[in-house]
Amino acid sequence: MYPQAEKELARLLTSQTYPALIGQPDYQALLKNGKPNPMLCQKKAAEVVQRLRSSGGVHEFGSKQAVEAKVWKAVLFRGVDKARQNGAGPWWVDEEIVKRWERNYAGEPPAQRRAQVLKAMRAMLAVCYDWSNVDELWMMRAPNGGIPVLTGQGTHQPVNHAEAQQLTAAGRSNEVKVFFIGGYQQVYVPFVPKSLIAPYPV
Repeated sequence: MYPQAEKELARLLTSQTYPALIGQPDYQALLKNGKPNPMLCQKKAAEVVQRLRSSGGVHEFGSKQAVEAKVWKAVLFRGVDKARQNGAGPWWVDEEIVKRWERNYAGEPPAQRRAQVLKAMRAMLAVCYDWSNVDELWMMRAPNGGIPVLTGQGTHQPVNHAEAQQLTAAGRSNEVKVFFIGGYQQVYVPFVPKSLIAPYPV
C-alpha cells in the first residue's frame, strides 16, 4: 500500500509542475530551472509517505480505502486550533463532510451551527483533545491545476493521546477505553499553498 503510494506520488511530482504551488518553499526546492528534478522528487515522495506512515493517521491494513496519491482539484477544509495558529497543517478533509453537517444543523443560529460542525468533525476525523481545540474552520480554495495529495481512511484515536501513550507504556493499554471512531477520508497535503487558505466565515 505505502510503497505504491510513494511510487505514484513520485510520478506525480516528476511528471508536471503545479501552478498553485509555485513559491511554496518545500515544493519550490524540487524544481531546477523551473522543472521538477526527478531525484529530488523521489526523495521528497519517500519523506512524505514515511511522515504519513509514522503519524498513524490513516489505516494500512483492514481499510476500506487504500492510501493513494492523487491530484486534488476541489475545495478542502480543516479544523484548526486558533491558539496554535495551525491553519497551514497537512491534514484536510473533503468539502462534502462540512457541507453535510451544515445541512444537518441548518436551523441553528450561525455560531451554534459552526460549533456543532466542529464537534462532529472532531469525532469523525478522530482529533484528540490534546492535539487541537478544533475551534476554528479553515478552507482551502480549489487549486488551479490541482495539487498532489495522499488520501486514506482515518484511524480511530484515543480522546487524550498523551494519556493513552502513558498507559500503554505502563502496560495498561486495556485502560484506554474511550476513542474517537474516525473512519472518514483524510486528505494529507504535503505542500500547502498558503495563498489559497483562510478562515471560513461563519
